[in-house]
Amino acid sequence: MKKTQYLFLFFALLFAACDKTEEVKLEAFSAEAFAYDIETSWEINSSIRVKGFAQSEEGGVFKHSVNYEASIITPSGESIPGIASGTLNESSKEKLQDLGIEVQYELDKSRGPGKYKIVYAIKDDRTGQTVKGEKEFEAL
Repeated sequence: MKKTQYLFLFFALLFAACDKTEEVKLEAFSAEAFAYDIETSWEINSSIRVKGFAQSEEGGVFKHSVNYEASIITPSGESIPGIASGTLNESSKEKLQDLGIEVQYELDKSRGPGKYKIVYAIKDDRTGQTVKGEKEFEAL
């Protein structure tokens, strides 16, 4: 009789442990940004990685949809919104751990040299979660 009770308890705990779904939080990490002098302007190259986005599986194919918009903050605090935007709406045969976002932008030198900041606003379309990521860079 005790074996049956222990067996029942074991399977109940196993089922409860397997039933829990962990909520994943959208996260931006490993931001990088560089400015290259190209005569009358700077070419800004930047990238950031995103993880914790929702993926749905349909017929052995994983799908996700992540939107982003990048802005630049000048040394004087002025915002240059919408320098780049897009949607990473892709399919894969494997579940992806993270995604890379890359931005290139030509910044007019009339704003002057100094420390700039690129700011990413990222949204997971499937969950509605949002996250911001940023990186300072120097334009000389």
